[in-house]
Amino acid sequence: TICDQEMLAESASKVGIPEAKAFLADAEAGRAEVLQDQIRYGNGVSGVPFFIIAGENTKETLSGAQPVDAFVEVFKKMAE
Repeated sequence: TICDQEMLAESASKVGIPEAKAFLADAEAGRAEVLQDQIRYGNGVSGVPFFIIAGENTKETLSGAQPVDAFVEVFKKMAE
């Protein structure tokens, strides 16, 4: 089952993530990961990739894959 740490660690190792076993065994690692997710979400990060474009007095964000035109519009807006 998905709750079986040995099965998860073995599956992760098969796909090139041998450090998963140590991560799964360390309760603090999981807590730290959840805390980082909460911080990201609190900062408005809700998609990947996530871009923060900061100017002197403004900050714009783009979440998820965006076309070039979306970036151009952000840059134009910031240049005003």
